[in-house]
Amino acid sequence: MKKIWWIIGIALLLAVTCVVAALHLGNQEEIAGMQILWEEQKISVSLAELEQGTFSGSLIDGKGDVTQHEYTGILLRELLQSKGVDLEKLTAVTVTSADNYSVDFTAEEI
Repeated sequence: MKKIWWIIGIALLLAVTCVVAALHLGNQEEIAGMQILWEEQKISVSLAELEQGTFSGSLIDGKGDVTQHEYTGILLRELLQSKGVDLEKLTAVTVTSADNYSVDFTAEEI
């Protein structure tokens, strides 16, 4: 008899977990590409906009070694300007990707 109550309890716990997970996933906002938060405004950027060209830049690793690389994409400064952001008034920007990884940039970094 105790075994049946354990099985019923586990089944109910599993059902409740599935319902909570479905509700949580249903309430998440879909990001197609990335979002930029600027002065409480959300700017959505598609993946196509991120692949507009190539540019070169320096990469500094954890040891301080600098290497030159070619990148495909768009500079954040240029992307913000194309979206109408006034860079003179910019203090900080938060960029969030589709997998919810986010990075905060100061105006000096941009």
